[in-house]
Amino acid sequence: MKIEWINIGDQVIYIPNHLLVGPKSEMEKIENLGTVTSKNERFVFVRYLGNTGSQATDPNDLFSIRNRTDLQEILNQDK
Repeated sequence: MKIEWINIGDQVIYIPNHLLVGPKSEMEKIENLGTVTSKNERFVFVRYLGNTGSQATDPNDLFSIRNRTDLQEILNQDK
């Protein structure tokens, strides 16, 4: 995902490039769901499910879950 397209508060899933050709079960791990808390010119900072702090993440490994209500529900249960 391009860093310009990412906004604070966006709900995302982390899927590293090497998993993009794998089975869906490996790509959509629940622990890789998160909410964007900030960003700079290089990294997006994401608070992943179950964590209290944010982790710097390469924006190219993030995908929006805007159209995935099933994943949004899981992430929203953590609030």
